[in-house]
Amino acid sequence: MTRHVLTVCAEQREGGYRTIGEALEAARSGAVISVRPGRYEENLVITKMVTITAEDVRGSVRISPKRGAVIQVVAEAVQLTGLVLQGQDDDLPTVDVPRGQAALQDCEVIGNSWTAVLTRQQGALAMRGCRVVNPAGAGIVETSTGSSVIEDCVIEHLGTSAVVIGERANPVVRNCVMRDARGNGVCANGEARGVIEDCEISATDKPALALEENCSTRVLRTAVRDTSVGVYLSSSSRVVLEDCTVTGTQGHAVVLAAGTDPVLRRCRTSRSAGHGIHVGGRSRGTFEECEVSGAEGTGIWVGESAGPSLTRTAVRDCGDVGVELVGECSAEFDRLEIRDVAGPGVSVREGANPLLRRLNVIDARGHGIEVLGDGRGRVEASEISSAGRAGVRIEDGGNTYLGSTTVRGSGGPGVSAGRTGIGALRDCDVIDSGGDGLLVEDGGELTVTRSRVRGSRRHGAMLAAGSRAGLNACELIDNTLDGIRIESTEPVRITDCVVTGNRGPGSGRPGRATGWPWRT
Repeated sequence: MTRHVLTVCAEQREGGYRTIGEALEAARSGAVISVRPGRYEENLVITKMVTITAEDVRGSVRISPKRGAVIQVVAEAVQLTGLVLQGQDDDLPTVDVPRGQAALQDCEVIGNSWTAVLTRQQGALAMRGCRVVNPAGAGIVETSTGSSVIEDCVIEHLGTSAVVIGERANPVVRNCVMRDARGNGVCANGEARGVIEDCEISATDKPALALEENCSTRVLRTAVRDTSVGVYLSSSSRVVLEDCTVTGTQGHAVVLAAGTDPVLRRCRTSRSAGHGIHVGGRSRGTFEECEVSGAEGTGIWVGESAGPSLTRTAVRDCGDVGVELVGECSAEFDRLEIRDVAGPGVSVREGANPLLRRLNVIDARGHGIEVLGDGRGRVEASEISSAGRAGVRIEDGGNTYLGSTTVRGSGGPGVSAGRTGIGALRDCDVIDSGGDGLLVEDGGELTVTRSRVRGSRRHGAMLAAGSRAGLNACELIDNTLDGIRIESTEPVRITDCVVTGNRGPGSGRPGRATGWPWRT
């Protein structure tokens, strides 16, 4: 069946229409309105199922009224192709879709108000290959209950945010580029849902992705770069990020706040000026196979009573602490790898009480793990290798447990307890330490059970004046100086230990040690 075709020309010709509005009035449902090059100062309220298309290339037809919305769609379906839609009204959007579906193909939308494109009520968009610009406000605002698809579009030069998803909107934004926004790249709030996939977001003054209030938006395979903050999550509903990258942020790369509990899978951050991952405000969150590299600050920071769970996480090449746990947080890590960080591998302070299983710290230039300032926590089935200072340092009210853990090749002592530091080791190995294998300083306390200390460049165990210690069923073998050196008159208990192959002149004087004899 031949479609009804109407031709519009700004210069009136025989057999055509001078305005698009005249053609719309005459059109039947399903008609095609072909518009010849020119500028049309019209406000179009479209109530019929029609197609309006530029006869020539994109940019040849510009619809730009001085006031009001350029296009308002209240028909079941409208197709717009190859048009430039330029709004000049300070209050109204360029494209307004309160009902039906507006399909825009290869169009350019220029806004001059709080948003260039708006869906509301039951309206929906199908935008493909379009460009949206609005120096005065947002690019696209979705608040409708319809199902919009925005695909292969460029949304740029925005006065606020590129895409706003509010109320109960549920759009799909796919393969889009969002850049140069004074607000966010994507801001989702209310009870919004929606999917952001395979997009690129850059050069935003506020967080590139801000998922807030009660939204449950999913973000997949999206790249964020060169923004203030990469991702800001504070929604009370479950949001999901998968296979996303955040690069070159001026602040933190990923921030969790306000008790949020998202899921992040296979996400990577690099070259952030702040923290790679920042979890605060009693937030939780599940992180699976995520990676932080090149952060100028701390790789992962958890505080403010937060309790996230991180599995198979990697932190590399950071300018400060690898993982910093503070503020009575209760983070859980399984298979965390920390490599080549400028400060300590893990720092536990301010009442934090983490659980670290199968932790691997390699080449931290500070302590491998430090527990201080009333920090607590458990370290199980882990390995700390080549720390620049102590493998494990406990002091200033710190109290921690190490089980089935190996401390190898530390620049200083293997495990060190300073003043008011309390540590417990069970089934551990302390190997090739640059200083003492075990060092307990004045006011420190260490309890060691079924553990092995060998190859230390100083004593196997050095119990300084004022220290307390208990060694039970331990082996102290092949250390450069004494196997056990006791200079404390505080209680020290040594039971059923093997001390052999050490090259010092003796095992120190016993002070008040109990539990004799040792096996040598």
